[in-house]
Amino acid sequence: MASCPLRAAALAVVAFGAACAAFPGRQEARGPSRAAAPIPRPPAPIAEPPEPVTGTGSAEPAAPPLAVDRKDDRPAREVLAEVDAWLLELRRLHGPDAQRRASDLLADFATLARRLGAGAAAERAREIEEDARALAVDPGWFGRTDRARGGLLGTVAALERIAERRGPELRPWIAAARAAAAAIRPENPFGLERTAIQDAYRAVADAFRAAIHLERAQRS
Repeated sequence: MASCPLRAAALAVVAFGAACAAFPGRQEARGPSRAAAPIPRPPAPIAEPPEPVTGTGSAEPAAPPLAVDRKDDRPAREVLAEVDAWLLELRRLHGPDAQRRASDLLADFATLARRLGAGAAAERAREIEEDARALAVDPGWFGRTDRARGGLLGTVAALERIAERRGPELRPWIAAARAAAAAIRPENPFGLERTAIQDAYRAVADAFRAAIHLERAQRS
């Protein structure tokens, strides 16, 4: 009879073991596997400085010649057409490019003074060309506003000589051009005087336009 309790206890142990086997044991948390880790990229190589290129003609292109240096024998109307095109460019250019275009315009004004005038007007044309050259090749730290103003006032003086030959009808146009040129403040940088400079160039161009129209009317 004593064997019955022992047998019952053994059965209980077996049953408890089976029950425990039915539930999975606790597992420790694990990180991502080594295979899932990103593969590090090798460092980018440091670029070496480019080798200097010699003898291949890859140098920067030379700047085009100054308009003041070209031989200009075009008729006045063709020169004025170029002035109109350059005036449109002057509105969107900045810095040395704007000063270079302003120089080109002065060169055309000198050509127009020679075409429409004589004597004193031709003398003024040489002075205009001096300002044109200085404006292009020596822009200066703050810009050569004084050269633009001086060239424009010299052009107005040439227009006054032309008016002496063509007639008083040009006086209102010349007065407007002189006032516009005088309004430029030479002590300011070229960029700060952009609006005043553009207005003066347009006023001078309009005076030449009136002179050309008057010349054609007098020839008719």
